[in-house]
Amino acid sequence: MSAGGGGSTPVPRRSRALTRVGLALVVALLPLVTAVGEATADPAAAPAAHPQATTTGVDLVLTEVTPAVAGPEVPVTIAGTVRATGGAAAPRTVRVLRARTSLASRSEVDAWATATTTPTGTELGRTAIGSAAPTTPDAPAGPDTPVPFRITLTPESLRVSAAVGAVPIAVEVLGAGDARLGWVRTFVGWARSVDSPRLSLGLLVPLTVDPDAALAAGTDTRTAAWLTQLGPTSRLARLLGATANATVGYAVDPALVSATAAPATATGPTATGPVTGSTGEPTTLAAAREALAQTLTAAAASHPILALPRGDADLSGLLSLAAGGEATPPDVARAVAGLTRDLVVADGLSAHGIPVAGRLAWPADGPLTAEEERALRAAYGSDLPSILLAGSDAGAGRLTSPAPATTSAGTPVLRHDDRLDALFAAAGRPESGPLTTQEFVAQTAALYAERPSIARSFLAVAPAGFDPAPESLARFLGQASQLPWLQVVPMSSLLSARTGGGTDGLTGAENVTTPAGTSHAPSRAREPLATVGRGRELVDTFAEVLPATSTRLGTWSSQAELACGLRWRDTPARQSVLDLLAETTDALVGTLSIAPQTTNFLADEGLLQVTVVNDLDEPVTGVRVVLVPGNGRLRVIEPPAPVSVGAHSRAIVAVRMAAAAQGLVPVTAWLTTPLGLPVGAPQELSVRAAPPGAWLYVALGGLTGVVLLVGIVRALRRPRTRALGVELDPVLPTPEVQLEDPIDTP
Repeated sequence: MSAGGGGSTPVPRRSRALTRVGLALVVALLPLVTAVGEATADPAAAPAAHPQATTTGVDLVLTEVTPAVAGPEVPVTIAGTVRATGGAAAPRTVRVLRARTSLASRSEVDAWATATTTPTGTELGRTAIGSAAPTTPDAPAGPDTPVPFRITLTPESLRVSAAVGAVPIAVEVLGAGDARLGWVRTFVGWARSVDSPRLSLGLLVPLTVDPDAALAAGTDTRTAAWLTQLGPTSRLARLLGATANATVGYAVDPALVSATAAPATATGPTATGPVTGSTGEPTTLAAAREALAQTLTAAAASHPILALPRGDADLSGLLSLAAGGEATPPDVARAVAGLTRDLVVADGLSAHGIPVAGRLAWPADGPLTAEEERALRAAYGSDLPSILLAGSDAGAGRLTSPAPATTSAGTPVLRHDDRLDALFAAAGRPESGPLTTQEFVAQTAALYAERPSIARSFLAVAPAGFDPAPESLARFLGQASQLPWLQVVPMSSLLSARTGGGTDGLTGAENVTTPAGTSHAPSRAREPLATVGRGRELVDTFAEVLPATSTRLGTWSSQAELACGLRWRDTPARQSVLDLLAETTDALVGTLSIAPQTTNFLADEGLLQVTVVNDLDEPVTGVRVVLVPGNGRLRVIEPPAPVSVGAHSRAIVAVRMAAAAQGLVPVTAWLTTPLGLPVGAPQELSVRAAPPGAWLYVALGGLTGVVLLVGIVRALRRPRTRALGVELDPVLPTPEVQLEDPIDTP
């Protein structure tokens, strides 16, 4: 009983005991709850970054995880270095923890790799810094001195229940009193036996040029820029050398080996790419293109080559404009459709004898709409490409879509895995090490575990501008080829699986097309391409009357090809290319026109002469003059024949017309191509019609009659002359007097 109001009520012993038990359970379960929370966190929408070390005052670097996959009789050794920095506490111990969770899905692999919380789990081993034996007393490392460490993990400590899997582990650096100074999360693979079909993985590397506005500049600057892109010390040369011995395919931009062809006219398709040097390029650049073509021809035997659209065109933006819609003017949609057709059909690879395994369409913004897919099929015609699309992220409980698929319309598709893409790109960096490889091990093990009894094919694609360190890439590919559940296959294997409908029988149509009326291409991608489309409308018109060898059209095509390239989308240099393209197209406006004039038309029917002016540096042919009178006083009887006009010249065109009444007639005049496309700006002519009336004909007839009558009267009234009877002597010539003066001779 309490003795007063200010006292406290004693807590029963049973309640205090239950409280202590509850607190103990919370403390005991807290690491497990933390580990499970880390493993089941939702992955980011973007591809998970490979693990990075989280440290305070120390540098922790893993240099070796050997082998990458453990087994019942296969231990794993983890090695690295630790370095104290900035006067922080000296590291004393390195230990390895195994998380108290399994990796049952790819989302759980992502969660462990990207988590930033302190890892917890079961300790598998430890070693003192600078010593190979875990039992050696602590020996602190000196500041700024990398100290190596090595820990060997037994197979029993890494065992998992499944035949194939991955173990989430953390390597920690401890200071005095086991204070955590830093850690890094990674994985160790596990394989007991692999009896079912292995995963097939294709690797694709794009070969495109880098964004450089100098590629569209003046002749000398442009040549130097192209030589930088294609020369023996270029990024492309390093990339081909780094992948020469790897099982990878190449996605090649045809513009690398063939100069830009002039745009298509309405009378025929664009040339598929002239022979190197035929467009007047300097010999050095032609030789560089030919050398690259020979390299690709030799590489095609072991590296299947897929042809990209010319200039690595931004198909997402082009197709969304070509598909039309309320936001796209019809003339722009028509022009962009023609431009898209030229870029996707032109194949300068085959023209150089390079074997092409197929064509590749590579939209940048995910799935296509049904309208965009129809625009793509219309552009390619019967030679359908493989649409390269990013595969959807597989979350918990979802299966990853394999690479081969088809759309509901029957268009072949190759889906690349965004997680594997990121790891493939990271593996080529010089700083890449075991962290990238071990996450790749975990990701592919999780892929295998999704459907271990079915053979499936996947694809990893390197990013544009891929510039790998040869040693790093070779090490990664070598270890990837040794995974017991994975085989790296040529791209031709995925192409054959695609044509066969997919190795797992899934079409994947629901992952490819999206509802009508939407577009994945952002406005920042469409707006510059719409500008190019308007320029295309103008240039297509002039292409009908200019010669096929026109340098002006070749310049425009080169600049338009660059402006349409996907690599320009997020670079400041794109505006420079657009400015150059605008200058080229603006220079065409007003160069072919009809001279203004004021004329009196003094006949019922006659010829009206019109002057055609050509201010271009090149001749034009097949130009037609069209006249449209502004009222009924004047009409065109017969259209004139086509005319040719030399460079910086004029030509007179006679148009047969008829006048019906007197008065001023404004006549709108313009020029057209042979197929009727307007070219140049319209001109308004001022014509004063003054046809003679009926009174003039009556007066002239009367005047003629009067003149005739007067002549007759005068003839009748003229007196007759009588003949004279005198005969006149004929006039005889008078002889000349002969000169008789002697002629003096010397």
